[in-house]
Amino acid sequence: MAVKYLCQYGYLSSPIPTPAELRSALSVFQEMAGLPNSGTLDERTVAAMQTARCGNNDMGRASGRRRRFVYISRWEDKVRDNELRLKWFIHNYTPDMSRGEIRKIVVKAFSLWSTQVKINALESLSLLFEEARTEAEADITILWAVGDHGDAHKFDGAGADGSNILAHTFYPNYQFKGTLNGDIHLDDYEQWNGDGSREGASFPHVLVHEIGHTLGLGHSKKQQAIMFPIYRKEQLDLMQLDVDDKCAVNWSYVGATDLCLYIWLLSEVLPKKVAHEKELSSNMLVDDKSAPWEDMAALKVRLRGLTMPQCGPGLGGRMRSQLAEMLRRRLSFGHDVARDHAETLCEFFDAFRKEFDLRSTNKLHEVMRLHGVHNYFQPGDNFKTFEQFGGSPRQRFDSAFFQQLMNIFFGG
Repeated sequence: MAVKYLCQYGYLSSPIPTPAELRSALSVFQEMAGLPNSGTLDERTVAAMQTARCGNNDMGRASGRRRRFVYISRWEDKVRDNELRLKWFIHNYTPDMSRGEIRKIVVKAFSLWSTQVKINALESLSLLFEEARTEAEADITILWAVGDHGDAHKFDGAGADGSNILAHTFYPNYQFKGTLNGDIHLDDYEQWNGDGSREGASFPHVLVHEIGHTLGLGHSKKQQAIMFPIYRKEQLDLMQLDVDDKCAVNWSYVGATDLCLYIWLLSEVLPKKVAHEKELSSNMLVDDKSAPWEDMAALKVRLRGLTMPQCGPGLGGRMRSQLAEMLRRRLSFGHDVARDHAETLCEFFDAFRKEFDLRSTNKLHEVMRLHGVHNYFQPGDNFKTFEQFGGSPRQRFDSAFFQQLMNIFFGG
């Protein structure tokens, strides 16, 4: 079951991995899931694999039938003056809830994205969703299905083979010609409910997450993000977009900003959990919204032992090259822009490491990965302007800067 799962979500490229490949894949999955990074298949890892989740990929190296879930993208030719308009249509309904309840949830889920996508102090996208009169005029079709339902990616039943896929969504550029782009498919083998308080699949959180995919977003590594691949049960009225969700959308449709670059970096490099000083067997979420981000001293304790890239004397050239390659692969930076921003990231990491008294490494792969779907999408030729965090073309990475950045990162 574990090998199938790891292949299915892009952690393994072969169904017959070597022992080293399996350990590495398990370690990467454990990192994503916030588990102790042992590289062994223990009970907690198996339990995490059986948790209800999205069917789209976590990593960017899957092959074959899963490839259509790898590429993040955006709706082209639908944005005017930073305004994106999309129409939705409900193709059919699950019998588990009334039609009225389903429609109410759909409207509120789209409204959540529309009302929360703005990032204060930055030029932001306006999202407008409306119901289509017919399926033919809809950009997004929502449907429930069981088993083989015509898209070559059948649902396998409630918890079949230990997995628990509740839904999958097609990115905006899935087909050059066709009707699947942006469509959201929900597994009707599941028992659906509308408030998340009962056993079964929570329609509100699943739908809000899948709307992120229909906008072109990949999965996030930040556990508090809506786009984290493992679903939470949460009341719709209490759901909030994380700043990582907001940055992913605005980066794609409005443009790149230094603030969102730093948010992306922190979502990648901060561990999902950091052990308590006196209780190493019990882990604490670093990116929990309840984290005391305003208390920098407490945060320094919680980040103790963390490793960050080093660009110091004798190491700068190599690390800059690695960072530039990462920016090209993960954020689609052009060659020259990646080279220029690699210098800024070196300064950022060096200052971050000193501010929080962290360990250093000259191997970027020990901290970040070149493959993954926690990527912000922007065509490489669209980095001509880069909105600066705080309005200054030359950022000063001091304590005040990190206090403000952590405020935004943890406060959303």
